[in-house]
Amino acid sequence: MALRRIGDVLLQARVITAEQLKDALSNQEKNERLGETLSRLEYATEMQILKALEDSTGVQRVSLTNFTIDEHVLAIVDEDFCRRHNIIPLRIEGKNLMFATSDPLDFVVIEDLRVRTGYRPKAFSAPKNEIITQIEKYYGFTRTLEALGAKQSISKEVEFEEDDEDDTPMVKLVNQILTSAVFQRASDIHIDPLDDKVLIRYRVDGVLDVVKEFPIKIHNQMISRIKVMSGMDITETRVPQDGRIQTAIQQKNIDLRISTLPTVRGEKVVMRILDLSGSMNKITAIGLSAKEERLVREMIDRPNGIVLVSGPTGSGKTTTLYACLNELNKPGVNIVTVEDPVEIKMTGVNQVQVHLKLN
Repeated sequence: MALRRIGDVLLQARVITAEQLKDALSNQEKNERLGETLSRLEYATEMQILKALEDSTGVQRVSLTNFTIDEHVLAIVDEDFCRRHNIIPLRIEGKNLMFATSDPLDFVVIEDLRVRTGYRPKAFSAPKNEIITQIEKYYGFTRTLEALGAKQSISKEVEFEEDDEDDTPMVKLVNQILTSAVFQRASDIHIDPLDDKVLIRYRVDGVLDVVKEFPIKIHNQMISRIKVMSGMDITETRVPQDGRIQTAIQQKNIDLRISTLPTVRGEKVVMRILDLSGSMNKITAIGLSAKEERLVREMIDRPNGIVLVSGPTGSGKTTTLYACLNELNKPGVNIVTVEDPVEIKMTGVNQVQVHLKLN
């Protein structure tokens, strides 16, 4: 079979024109793939490119969001190679190495994988951001746990001294948990201690799911680090505490509301993630259908009345309310809110924090 280039595939599929291809080739930056150039110039979306490759080459797409990677396969392909070529190994089937890539026509990488591993590589296509998320999720956590000496196979207890240096393993581990959650658009992080392990669960689109398991021996260290970050008392473990962290993750301003709860197995932590970057502050951006959007606008345009917003955790209540407030926020309108807590500060809105102890 003759080797085909991605530009030829996209031309044949009529995703791009010959003029656009010529312009993309002349504007392609050093070490930038042609598909990335086309996306940057807005000549084609990443999904259009993947669909054209799937139709032309027969390479199947895989959704990495809900895919559980066999962690034993990570030892076969090193992290630097994955980052350099934007691939992630998935699993071994017989003599075949299944892997995801954003460029299934990169036959040099496929041959390099065959030589490096001794397996026959079989490519699946996936969006670049999903692959990066999985690299951070699997390789980052594995590397940090090894630095902590906290792999499941190691029985020796590891002592950890808390400090604020950014390069300590526990600081890195907590940062990776937060970064991975933001990558996956999680609304909440749950840290649940069990008898022999700690479960890390993310709530994505209202559904809570386990994303990682850690040895129970690092639980107290992890909770102490989170308490330090959120201004809690690290010596108090018998009563619930609340704290807050404001930070920047992946160039997004993030507000984290932290709550601890003592249980019979240790302290449970719940972290609520609020994206302060303003990416979801418009009604048109929160995923409503045309009919739902029209209904919401009709309700908030009325001069009086009450609108009740209900739903489970992570279903979008806060996002919807602030999007509506942003829609109504105009110089000629006086808006006063009563909130507990004030989750997102809005310019032009008089936001009042409830203080129950003062009532």
